[in-house]
Order: sequence, then structure tokens, then C-alpha cells
Amino acid sequence: MEGITLSKKLPHPDFQTIFRMHYPKVVRQISDFTGSTATAEDLAQEVFLRLYNVDWAQIQNLNAWLTKCSFHAACNYVRGEKRRVAREALDYQMNYPNLKSDEQTQLEALLIREETRHAVFETLSELEERDRLLLLLKYEDYSYREIAETLALNPASVGTLLARARKQFQNLYQKGREDA
Repeated sequence: MEGITLSKKLPHPDFQTIFRMHYPKVVRQISDFTGSTATAEDLAQEVFLRLYNVDWAQIQNLNAWLTKCSFHAACNYVRGEKRRVAREALDYQMNYPNLKSDEQTQLEALLIREETRHAVFETLSELEERDRLLLLLKYEDYSYREIAETLALNPASVGTLLARARKQFQNLYQKGREDA
């Protein structure tokens, strides 16, 4: 973890260093899923608050922990957004039943986008943690070497594990779409 020793009670300067080093990456990861930098910044604050209060002995790999925590924060947000958007769309349709076709099309596109985002998160949630982290790290453009280091894997096995994780994701996603 780049020369920073973690202990149960992290000295304030070390936490600030960790925050400065990892905050941009956490915001980017969350923003990629939420589509909003402002929302990602708010959720990143929650991730680092959790980190500040966590029992450091439980963290074996800080990068993996932050990626996992970022995913969960984004996932919870997207689930809430899906419900909010659906509620607002229903309210809008009930209050404005004579929508023009272009307004209706925009509303439907928003609902489809939110539904797709939710389906991706649900599918990722169904994967084993290692597979989910493999896909998330690859999505973040980590090299195979960086993925191996972050997840404590043999670098030679990363490509095979990623291919299996992708296949598992595709199968689960397709199954979820067929069930919907």
C-alpha cells in the first residue's frame, strides 16, 4: 500500500494522505456508475467516512476494499434512483396525460437508461466478490498486473479469470433480462 502502515487507530496525517491519494479514483469509479460527478463526490465522502471508522485489521488490501465499498455505495444510490425515477415518471404521466410524443420518448429513454443501469448493478451483485472486483477493476482500465496485485492473484491467471467473470456476467445478465 505504497509505504503507509495501517493500524487500528490511524493517525490523522496518514488518513489525509490516503484520502488525497485515493479520493480521485473513488470519485471516478462511482461517477462511472452514477453518471454524476456531484453525486459521486457525495458518495465518496461516505466511503471515506466508512474507512475512517473501520477496524483497520479487517482490511487486507486497501485498493480492493475501496473498490468494493465504492461499488456498494454506487449500487445503493442507483437502486434508490431507479425507484425515484419510476415514481416521478408515474407522477408525471398521471399529472400530464397529454404528453407530446418527443417528451414521452425522452421520458421512456430515461426510464430505459435507469433500468439498464439497475440491471447491470443487480447482475454485478450476483457475481462472486472476486469476479465482481475483477470486472470493476478492468472497467477502470487497470492492467492485468495491477489487478493481480490488487486482488493478490497470480498475474498469469488474470486473463482466464476475467474471461470467466465476463462469461458469468453475460449469462446472469441475459437470464435477468429474460426473467424481466
